[in-house]
Amino acid sequence: MGKIIQPSLTNLILSSEKVSNEINKLVPAYKKILSRKFIPVTEDFDLDLVPRNPGIYYFEANFRPFNYGDNFYDAFSLLWDETSVGINVSAINKKRVRDYICRIESDEWIPLYLGKRQDLRLRLEQHIFSPTNNSTYALRLVNRKLIDHIDFRVNFIPINLPDKHYFCMDRIETKLRKSMLPIVGKQ
Repeated sequence: MGKIIQPSLTNLILSSEKVSNEINKLVPAYKKILSRKFIPVTEDFDLDLVPRNPGIYYFEANFRPFNYGDNFYDAFSLLWDETSVGINVSAINKKRVRDYICRIESDEWIPLYLGKRQDLRLRLEQHIFSPTNNSTYALRLVNRKLIDHIDFRVNFIPINLPDKHYFCMDRIETKLRKSMLPIVGKQ
């Protein structure tokens, strides 16, 4: 976290096959980096820890404090839906939630959301602190009061890419999402 990664993608004469091969090499390393050294998400989260660089960010959730009774899936779906009424929030992937039930009941951290952005700090600010009346799609963890029920943590990888190569971030994000299987967001 904090170290800016300069992928070798920027040094390529970009052909589709070369880009795909290079991204395939990077994804396991990015996944490993994203899976350690998390920052807890709290109401006083320090955005100064997050650079204004392009990069990938990754949220995890631990449902230990969430009182879900006998049926986690129904309770979580209800909490997510009730706090999402009238605002732009990504949907939960119900199949993935069901796939993680054993891990959730064992108090393990679960992949929640993965994304990319030109400005990591701005995007994390939106996901953590954005008001519910803002039209941007964001998790809004504080203002939806989700942090009152669930523990969250985040990690990120700043990635320096020239603007003309930013399209590579879409491919990296897609490959990471398929590998990490978060329960919220693009499917």
